[in-house]
Formats: sequence, structure tokens, C-alpha cells
Amino acid sequence: DFGECKELEKETVILLAKITIALARGSREMIADALDKCGVAVSGVANDFKATVAKIIFDTRMDLPEAHLSPFDTNAPEEMKLVNVSKVPEDIFMVIRVVTLIRGMLAAFACDLSCSLVWEPFARRALAKYHVACPVPEGMVASNNPVHGGGARPPLTRRMSGIFRDMRRVAHWMQTKGLPHNRQALTPMAVHGVTSIKRLAELALNRDPILDSALARFTAGDQERAKALATEEFKEQVWQEWREQAQRKERELEQEAPLMGTISEGRPVAAVKKKSRIARWLRIK
Repeated sequence: DFGECKELEKETVILLAKITIALARGSREMIADALDKCGVAVSGVANDFKATVAKIIFDTRMDLPEAHLSPFDTNAPEEMKLVNVSKVPEDIFMVIRVVTLIRGMLAAFACDLSCSLVWEPFARRALAKYHVACPVPEGMVASNNPVHGGGARPPLTRRMSGIFRDMRRVAHWMQTKGLPHNRQALTPMAVHGVTSIKRLAELALNRDPILDSALARFTAGDQERAKALATEEFKEQVWQEWREQAQRKERELEQEAPLMGTISEGRPVAAVKKKSRIARWLRIK
């Protein structure tokens, strides 16, 4: 089936090569500019958000919360709902369609792979063929592209991205507690940055209103249970850390007391008293 084959003009090849390299290594400003030059008209959002739009329609990476949402989703960020793609050149649309098909297959296998990284060498080769300057020198990385922060080239594939990994842990915890744990229920949590039980507990303790949106697909009863269970687990974890710290301090004092006794008469008494206070605190707790 050659239905998805398309012979591209030289100018289109150059534009696609530039946006591919920008997605792989460029800054958000560079990505937004490359999107404009491809003739894709995006309006209704700030220029910075255009880079996010480009990453969704020209790349297959899944570590963006927006990549898991529809603009029609009630829990989608307001900026995403305002996106208006009013124009896409025919040749460019064919490429976007292929990328979308690949994205769908990767999502089905829970595989997070950036096609811009795979295609970058071919994009550079295309620009060299037509004697066009490359927008980003090989080996360099823009600092404000979150996938490539720190200047190091990331792994070609990230089968489980940070968000996937964290949300799988959250899903497992929710399941063990008898709470909603499917992707539909947990997507708003990922969108709002609630990707750990610790974070859920911190927000619950601070009565942060963001939880109303993050837990929007939970019933009122499940929302309260999730908050209460997360808070209880968080407090227990903090208490355990305090207890271990106190026990370490007690052991240190036991080792110091004999040595201090040889220095002066008062110090070992103080050490014993301090040790006694720690021991009493541990027993009370």
C-alpha cells in the first residue's frame, strides 16, 4: 500500500529537515519559528506554546502531559483549549498524518520514542545535500528544551519516560487502596504535576485547590479517601525518618560518652542526659 507515500519538493524537504533538527536539539523559540516557516498557522496561544504544538504534531514523544489529552478534554490546560490550527499545507499535512499514525502505535505499546531524534541524522544529510546551513550545529543542544537539558544527548529511546514511570507507581498505589487507577482517571494528575503520592499528600496537607482539578475524575468520596490515605502514609514516612535520625544520634552519643569522660567531669553527664531525653522521646513516640 503506497497510500502514504509522498514525493516532496526541495523547499518542503528543507523546511521539514529544519523543524526536525529544531525539535531534536533546538530552543523552544527555534521550534516555534520553524513551525511558522512550515506554513502551519497556529493562533490563540503564546509563541512559547507553539513549541508544544509542534512537539505533538511533528514528534512522537510521550513525556508531555499535553500529548495524552484532547483539546476537547474538560481537564486540558486552558491554553490547549485555545489552540487554533487554521492552516496546514497539503504536503506538510501528509507528514503530520504519518507521524500521528506512528504516535498511535507507540502509545499502544507504551513506548516513548522521539522520532525527531531518529530522523535528525537524515535531516542533517538533507540540508547538506542542498547546501543549506544547519540551524543547530551538531553536538550542541539548546538549554530550554526540557528533553535535552544539560547539553547531553539523551538516549534514543525512553521506553518508560519519567512521567510514565511515576504514574505507573501512582496507579499501583491507587489500585492497592481500591481507588481509581486507570489512565483516564489519572491523566489530570499528570497534567497538574501530581506524579507521586508524596506530592499528593503535600497538596492535601496544604489544602491546595489544584487537587480539585488533579482529582477531577474521582468521585467526592474517592477524592477524600485518596487525600487521607496519602497524608497518613506521608506522615508515617516522615515519622520513620525522624525515628531513624534519633536512633543514629543515640548511637553517636553512646560512642562519644566514654571519650568525653576523660576530658572533664561535666561533659559525660550532659551527654548522658541528652541520650536519656532522646530515649524517652523514642519511647513516647
